[in-house]
Amino acid sequence: MLFESPAICIHLVESNPSSNFIPNIGSKNRAKFFQWMMYLTNTVQAELMIHFYPEKHTTCSNVASDIANIQEKRITDMFQLLDNELENKAFLVGNMITVCDFSLFMLTI
Repeated sequence: MLFESPAICIHLVESNPSSNFIPNIGSKNRAKFFQWMMYLTNTVQAELMIHFYPEKHTTCSNVASDIANIQEKRITDMFQLLDNELENKAFLVGNMITVCDFSLFMLTI
């Protein structure tokens, strides 16, 4: 059984190269693809989970709202980085839609 969202996504797009949802091996954009895929899943999604479920990160019920408030700033900074990357661009990686764009969309809805 395969688990972890980025592993599943990468497996699916590499198993279906005609989808064009991942830059080809040897492409200058392939490293950027992996950078953004990992950033979105290992950093942004992880921080969002803390923000939305702060009670899972403390045993003090009166601290949960403080955790959520701190996370708001951290998340805002992360999305500012993404906004800067997307300035004057339609996609995170090169000039084609990739799984990174779908992952970003999922995190923002």
